[in-house]
Parts: sequence; structure tokens; C-alpha cells
Amino acid sequence: MPSPEDAAVMQQPKICGACGNQDVALRCPCKTVYYCDTRCQKKSWKEHREGCTVYMLDQVEKAKAQFGDDHAEVGMKCYCLGVALSQQSKLDEAQKLLDDALRIYLAELGEEHPFTGDAYGELGMILRSKRKFEEALKMHKKQLRNYRATDGDQSGKACVALKAIGDVLLEQGKVESAMAMYREVMETLEEHPGLERGEELAAMCLMTMCTILAKQGRTEEAARLQERSIEMKKKVYGGDHASLASGLLQKGQHLMEAAKHKEALKVLEEGLQMSLRIHAGRSHLQGQFLALIAQTHSRLGCPQEAANFFRKSIKILRKTSPGGPSGREVLASYDGLCRALMAMGRPDEAVEATEEALAAMKGTAADESEGKAELLRTGSAYKGGMKDLPGAVEYMKEAQRIYARLGKAQDAAELGAMITQMAPIAAMGAATGWIGAHAASWTPVDRAA
Repeated sequence: MPSPEDAAVMQQPKICGACGNQDVALRCPCKTVYYCDTRCQKKSWKEHREGCTVYMLDQVEKAKAQFGDDHAEVGMKCYCLGVALSQQSKLDEAQKLLDDALRIYLAELGEEHPFTGDAYGELGMILRSKRKFEEALKMHKKQLRNYRATDGDQSGKACVALKAIGDVLLEQGKVESAMAMYREVMETLEEHPGLERGEELAAMCLMTMCTILAKQGRTEEAARLQERSIEMKKKVYGGDHASLASGLLQKGQHLMEAAKHKEALKVLEEGLQMSLRIHAGRSHLQGQFLALIAQTHSRLGCPQEAANFFRKSIKILRKTSPGGPSGREVLASYDGLCRALMAMGRPDEAVEATEEALAAMKGTAADESEGKAELLRTGSAYKGGMKDLPGAVEYMKEAQRIYARLGKAQDAAELGAMITQMAPIAAMGAATGWIGAHAASWTPVDRAA
């Protein structure tokens, strides 16, 4: 059972968006905010409607009825709704609306209108979230050209586009090129203090540079940049904000990776509580915090707590992760859950979790992926833990087939050798003795993502 502190972290608060009362029941149809009653809902409506997707969709339809489908006013309404849906991780719906907005802007306002640049930028972020990096890069380069034409080379908006290009390059593994973009942003902001969103951009660049330096083993430099970034974000936002929560997420991860597990847990729980206050409904950020808290408990040698948090992260990430229920984040949480269950001597539950993850992959792009092969490979050990050697062999055969199809010859060969050893014994039904002697050779191992 989780500790009282962990249970409090896991609880989803229902806080009134008007007065702050807790444990309220009335929820707006957009599902992002709760209220005590209709009086509180009416009291905060003027503020909430700016981000209420139900209201915004109604505004799109009214604009179409008044001006026609291709009027600039319709484009603006589509853009605003697309941004709101993107913030809720509803990427396909958001992309369709932003595509419409961009098409209308280009036709009605032209290539060098600032609204057009904004649409390029939002589409670039969605494409990046979908891991369509080349398409995202094209959008952000168009965004940069637009902002330089409309606001100038040394403008805050140009810095926004430069950072976005750096973010995509980093996702593509082009670390030095990304760092060059971030340095250009920082140099511009230092040369021109007071630019729009300057401190916010600086804080975000510092945090990303910190992550890069940490991965390069330059931990002292990374720690200095990280603290500078978080302090800057606190100054910019004043209180709870998604960007500040993201900074705490990264800080917690760095502390965990530096084996400062108790410090990491404190930071991550602080960030999770902030994310719960920011988002009344489930959010991707909450799922990420829960997954890292689970990993930290694993490293502290607390498998029961880890399993509880991994289950919570899976529940949220399956609905909010850009990769969907079969994406990398979800599979990583399933992997962590299975390892925690095995550490508690519960291979039957580990097999159930593995089969649940495999079921989520059916009919998706992940169904023939390396991630599925890894899941099958480690799942064979869980099958073995249940003394189901024939089941373990079947998992290995399927993993070997996927490795071979993907050209992973070494992995396929390793599994082939193990199958050759295990298959005759499985056919004889003599698993028990073999497992005792050979289990170590097919115990799950940590493998690079």
C-alpha cells in the first residue's frame, strides 16, 4: 500500500475554478475545470470562456455562418481552438483546425502576416509532438522567416522560432546544431534585454541546455544552469505554471540520475502537486511526474510504491501521451511496473501487465516495432518465472521474428541460440529444473531506448 504522503500525491483534486473550494462536483462540458455550482460557474465564465473548447467550437460555427468558411475571422477562431486542443494533447483535432487556419491566413492575409507565422509555429509544435521532425522543421523555418520579416531579426518572436528549431534538431539527435540555436537565442536576449517573453525564453533555453550538459557528464555546469532557469521561471510566472512544473520535472530527473533519490522525490512531488493545481483534468505532465516518482521509488528499493505509481502513470499516459497507448512513455511505465512486480516475486502479475501492453499495440505502428520485441523479450522471463517455459519460448520466437525483420541480426541471433536450448526442454514439459539452472541467462536487462 502507498504511504499517506504518496496517496495524497496520487489523489486527483476537484478544485472550484471560481472560489478554490475542494471536492466539488460540477464540471464544465470542456472537462478542464470544476465548480461548486452554477453560481461559481457563471462568476468565472468571462475568464474561462477564453479557453473553453466547447464555447470556442461554437464560436467557429457562428463565424462560418456569419462570414463564410474561408473568412479571416474564421481562421482566427480555428487557430484559437486549435491551440486550446493542442494544450490538451488532442493533437489530431488541433492539427486539422490549425491547417484550416493557416490555409485561410495564406489566402486572406498573406505569407508575411504575423498570424501566418503564429500558425506555422503551432503546427510545428504539433508535428514535433507526433515525431514528424522533418515536417516540423519546415514549419519552424517558415515561422522564423515570417517573424524576421514582420518583427525583425533581433525580435523576441524570432528568438521563439530559433528555439523551436533547436528543439526539433535536438529531437533528431543533432545536439551541436541545437546548442548553436540556443546560444544564438541567449546572445540575442543578452544584447537586447526587455524583449517580449525574453526572460521566459531564456529560462527555457537554459533548462534545455542544462539537460544536454547533464547527458554529456558536465554535471556542475548543468546544475548551475538549472537553478538559474528555475529561479528565472519563478520570477516570470510568480506562481503555479506549466513551464515551472516542467522545470521541476527535469530537475527531479537529473537528481534521480545523480542517485540523489530522496532529493529527487521531494522535487518531483512538489512538481506533481503543482501540475494537479494547474490541470483539473488528467494531463500528460501529471503522467510524466508519476512515472518519474515510480522510477525513483524503484531506485530506492521500494517496489510496492513503485508499482502503485507506475499503474497510476499508465492510466494517465495511455490517454494523454502524444505516442498514445502504445507509445514509448507508456511502454516504459509498463516495463517499470513489470520489474517492480518481479522484485516482489509476482511474475503472474508481470505477465498480465505485459499482455495488457501487447494488446495496446495491436493494430498500431508499434505492432512490429523494436519496442514490442523488447517487451516480448523481457516478458519471456516473466513467463519463465511462472514456470511457463513453452510460453516463454513463444514470446522469444515472436521477438526474434521482429528483430530479424528490422535487421537487428545480433538480437535475433541471441534469441535464436536461447530458443535452441529451451525449445526441446519446453516440449518435454521439464521446465522446472532448467529454469533453476538457466534463469539468469534470460532475466530482463535494462536496454537503451
